Amino acid sequence: MFSTQHIANSKLILLILIYFVNGYQCACYGGGVRCYTVHSGKVKYSQAQSGCQSGYGLVEITSPQIQTDLETELEGQTGDYYIGLTDTDLEGTFVWESGATLTWENWSASYQNNNGQDCVALSGSDGFKWTNKNCNQKTAYICSNNGKYVFILDISL
Repeated sequence: MFSTQHIANSKLILLILIYFVNGYQCACYGGGVRCYTVHSGKVKYSQAQSGCQSGYGLVEITSPQIQTDLETELEGQTGDYYIGLTDTDLEGTFVWESGATLTWENWSASYQNNNGQDCVALSGSDGFKWTNKNCNQKTAYICSNNGKYVFILDISL
C-alpha cells in the first residue's frame, strides 16, 4: 500500500525524469510531443548517437515545424549541431537514424555532397540550414524524443 506522501514523491520524481534527461533540461514543444536537449560539448557523430539516451535519439527534422522549434531553441547560437541524418550507407541517399527516408529538407545554398562528409548538421552561421560534415569532426548535437509522446502521470488524491 502506498501512502499519500509516497505517491506525491513519486509524482515529483517522474516530473524530474521527464524534464531532465542525463542532466540536460529538455525543451518541449507541441504540447510535450516534441522534446529536445541541446548538447554543447563537441563530439564525433558516433559519440553523439550514444550521448542521446533514455528514449532519445539524434533529432530527426521531418517538417518545417520541427525546424522552427530548433531555430527558436538555438536562437543566438552560431555553432554547428549534428542531427540524425546521414548518407553513410549509399552516397547521396540521406536516411534518418530511425531508417525513415528524407521527405522534407532544408539544405544550405552552399551545401555540396562531398565524399567523406556523410553526416548532417545544422549550421548556426547559416541560419541553421543543413550542411554535411565528416562524421569524425567534433560538433555539438541535439537529441530528441522524435515525436514519441511524453506522458506526465497526474494522480489526483
